[in-house]
Amino acid sequence: AELVQLRQQVDEHQVAAKARQHRGRGWAVGLLIVLGLVLLAAGNVTFWLRGTVLNTNRWVAAVGPLTQNETVANAVSIYVIEGLFDLLDVEQAIGEALPSEYSFLSGVMARTLQDLAADTATKLVQSDQFNTVWVGLNRTAHRSIIGVLRGNGDLVYLQDGQLTVDLSDAFQFVTDSFNLGDLEPLKDVQTRFVLLESRKVAVVQQGLGLVDGVGLVIPLLALGSLFLAWLLSLWRRRTVLWIGIGVGITMVLSLIVFALTQPAVLASVPDPFVRLLAGEIWDVVARGLYVQTILVLVVGLILIAGAALAGPSPQAIAVRSGIRQGWDRLWKR
Repeated sequence: AELVQLRQQVDEHQVAAKARQHRGRGWAVGLLIVLGLVLLAAGNVTFWLRGTVLNTNRWVAAVGPLTQNETVANAVSIYVIEGLFDLLDVEQAIGEALPSEYSFLSGVMARTLQDLAADTATKLVQSDQFNTVWVGLNRTAHRSIIGVLRGNGDLVYLQDGQLTVDLSDAFQFVTDSFNLGDLEPLKDVQTRFVLLESRKVAVVQQGLGLVDGVGLVIPLLALGSLFLAWLLSLWRRRTVLWIGIGVGITMVLSLIVFALTQPAVLASVPDPFVRLLAGEIWDVVARGLYVQTILVLVVGLILIAGAALAGPSPQAIAVRSGIRQGWDRLWKR
């Protein structure tokens, strides 16, 4: 026991001596680790943006099934049916059609008719035919992003410094399904919605241009910085341990930031219907980002566990011995 204690003291003195001799290298390793972690946090987001948000096929695959989402279907149907009933003033029309002594029933009948129409519209939104329209709209809208960045587009476009989305095709499909296409009041229905104002549009344009340019470079730079830190280090096991701890902390903070960003971004969308729809789309599309971040977090935990098990502590030695003995027994069988 005394011999083991003396050896540990000698090792500690040697480590301290090395640290004094190579203090500059230690600072370089630390700076490279910090730089790598910052780049890793940014690269995690840019990699997801390029792979999902800026990839038309993956975007459509993510948001395509949303028409089967009950929240989305109800929101679309309620928005359309309420708009139709407000435009057509159904309650007044029923009151005029009923005998005067029964005119008091017009309100109840209008509400009942509106509920039935909303249920029918919900089923229509969840149908395969509407899903085809929805997928086509999303595919066209996504491809129009490049046009938006250049200041033009059809489905999504810039007008007076505002990013606007046009849902007239979806509305036309619903009105045609109800055989309402010839009604004059329907021409005044709002089918264009403002997503972002001018300043935010400019920020999004610059951000997407940056992601498109360096989205794949940043993750590679992050890995290169962390690998260079490990390569320069004189205490590589400890360096791996600190890298694993840093990766874990960075990914946990990233998950917190993601959770706080969603309500802040959705609050900037002025229209409540578009805000609800955008929230559902966000949940579906951002799911891949959360999964990707958790996977990187798991990698960090693996680095921590590996570095700890490779150490000279009695616990690590006992674990390694147990693993070796278990492997030997399994191999003999």
